[in-house]
Amino acid sequence: MYIVIDDEDFIRDIFSDIFEMKGKTVKLFSNGESALSFILSEKGTIDAVFIDYTLPGENGVEIAKKIKEKDANIKIYLMSGWSKERFKGYEKWIDEILSKPFDVSKIMDIL
Repeated sequence: MYIVIDDEDFIRDIFSDIFEMKGKTVKLFSNGESALSFILSEKGTIDAVFIDYTLPGENGVEIAKKIKEKDANIKIYLMSGWSKERFKGYEKWIDEILSKPFDVSKIMDIL
């Protein structure tokens, strides 16, 4: 199962379409708090999480840290319009940075 956390409806819609095309199960969340509760209750069933950096409440890196503390095997993809240099030092919690606007083919390759 895959998780997408982004506060923008159209981004969640794009991901929903991509996952549907690939026949993958995805759960969509608009904030980190509700996503984190779900992820922690589903330990062992989550393959990867795609998190927007800028979210209401805690940012994507803060959510990623909490996820990795509970299950280090979950892949975390941080989505951001910021330069990748901004996230140096976060490699412990972030497996890959996806620059926005992202290439849909990159997401499909990950799946």
